[in-house]
Amino acid sequence: MVMADSMFFAKLSQQSHAYITMLISGGLGIVSLFAFSNAAFAQQSSTPVLSADVEDVDAEVQQRFIFGSYGRIIAATDLEGGGGKDVNVTSYGPRLNETPYLELDLSYELELEETIVRTVTTLAVSNAIFHETGQFDSAVTLRNAYVEALNFGIDGFSAWAGSRMYRGDDIYLLDFWPMDNLNTNGAGIALNLPSETTIQLHGGMNRLATPYQYQEVTVAGPGFETEQEIFNDRVRSLASLRVQQLFLSEEGISAKVVLWLESQTLGAGQYRDENNIIWQLAEENGYAAGLEIGAWGFGENSFANLFFRYATGLSAYGELALPSGYSNQRTITDARLVRVGTSFNYENGPIGLMGGAYFQRFDDADSTTYDRDDYNEAVVAIRPLIFIGDHFRQGFEASYQVRRSDGLDPRTDTFLIPEMWKFAIIPSIALQPNSYSRPELRAIYSVSLLNDGAISLFPENDPRHLRDVQHFFGVGAEWWFNSSSYQ
Repeated sequence: MVMADSMFFAKLSQQSHAYITMLISGGLGIVSLFAFSNAAFAQQSSTPVLSADVEDVDAEVQQRFIFGSYGRIIAATDLEGGGGKDVNVTSYGPRLNETPYLELDLSYELELEETIVRTVTTLAVSNAIFHETGQFDSAVTLRNAYVEALNFGIDGFSAWAGSRMYRGDDIYLLDFWPMDNLNTNGAGIALNLPSETTIQLHGGMNRLATPYQYQEVTVAGPGFETEQEIFNDRVRSLASLRVQQLFLSEEGISAKVVLWLESQTLGAGQYRDENNIIWQLAEENGYAAGLEIGAWGFGENSFANLFFRYATGLSAYGELALPSGYSNQRTITDARLVRVGTSFNYENGPIGLMGGAYFQRFDDADSTTYDRDDYNEAVVAIRPLIFIGDHFRQGFEASYQVRRSDGLDPRTDTFLIPEMWKFAIIPSIALQPNSYSRPELRAIYSVSLLNDGAISLFPENDPRHLRDVQHFFGVGAEWWFNSSSYQ
């Protein structure tokens, strides 16, 4: 990227940070106003809710403000004098060593009879906190900003418009969504039928602030000054169809089947490199199909999900990733991803068992046979839990990760297969004796055992490259309530 581009994106980042900081201040101010101006707050089910029910002038329209949050925070060490470090060799490893992250959900609802109109705003803060940097600066962004209308005109019909995280079920132990996960600015509709069928249709867009999709260059102005000219502007179009069928049972096992179809399109463009050479960028497309089969009701708080995803072109990389491995025609049409995953939770009296796993095969679009960008990888994680009394949980976790690239390791010119075992002890305190009760106070000690292939993935001067046994000890917390991410 040329110097002018760097200055532009830095300025854009500073402006965005200032605007979002103002939004945070305003949002927290709204929370404070509701807290001090309303004496009564309602609760929904068993999760804490900050809300206020106020009758409108019409006396038929009910107003409700809801505050929600997802967050995790941890203070950790590697027991070698440094901070606790994430150690994984696959794209999505166990979440044990994650960095701090926070979401604040501000939702305002208007309800008239069966119709509800809801405004959702989610602010997110990731990674650095003041106590680790000494600076009043964090990575802050707006994850949700949309309006949704439920039962609008037709029973079971809903519509939404805005920017949102648009996704289904996750694999909790690995902290990722294996089948359907889009970040989109657009609109969608949904229809819930009496047959327990739900149909959701969505269309939207996003754009990454990189020269691959957006580039400004410096050109001569009308006088002696220079000005910025938009040289490349490619918006990624997204569309999806999600069909879910429930098979409900009041006493036995309930089940669901979910079908997911997705398309992505990126228009043609051009890119100017640091040597002023102009590269033509072809139009790109991508498609994905997914299937989820789930069941629950075979135990308290118990469920099991099986996921499948097949993706081509743009969809094989994900909508927030930069494609690589182009064909001779400089396209990524031939890229392929196949993924199978599962997640489950089972509880029986004082015993619980959580699990998550996936396998995926990825091939980029080039014709190279022995290519490190083409790989197989797999992860499996199991977490047994013992519930002691009403609030204490003793957890243990064991996981295995492996990644096999088709190409040679650049340092050794040999085939290396990174493998890693990770074992953890997780004592925790929560309000209720079940696996997903939050908020949770916990301690984590984990030990990671890396082979030579795993060590080779880290830079030579990185502490993780120097030791085949990695320790992690931390104390922290995780919570969610009324969260748009964990509803």
